[in-house]
Amino acid sequence: MKIDTTSGDLAICGAVIPASLTLSEALVSAMFQRRTKVLENGPFVSYKVESICGNCKYISTLYFLSGALESISVNVADPDSAKGWENWSQAEEQKKLQFLVDQLIRQGIINGQHFPWGNVNASYDQRAGESSITIRYLRP
Repeated sequence: MKIDTTSGDLAICGAVIPASLTLSEALVSAMFQRRTKVLENGPFVSYKVESICGNCKYISTLYFLSGALESISVNVADPDSAKGWENWSQAEEQKKLQFLVDQLIRQGIINGQHFPWGNVNASYDQRAGESSITIRYLRP
């Protein structure tokens, strides 16, 4: 996973999600051929896409508002994950969070950093029981 700090584009497993992506463009892109709709509520639509590189499985959820990409949430899972909640632990989730923070650091990104195009934040959501990197885009 690589975030272009000049544009906000996100590259995962060789596929690029441009910051300027629209919903109509996403629906016809090769990366989105195996997508799952998460939510559709008026102007809000979100889709989940899985990408596997080596022994990392990235789950990206793209959030669109009125057809424009508003944010992307990326979490990492075991590529063989059929584990379920019975194998979940907060300690393992904290390791995933540290893995995501380390990925940002290797790219020269400080957790919570703001850019002219938006911001990047790695966090643990206690209610969802998962860690993720969230990229939020500024829109006029």
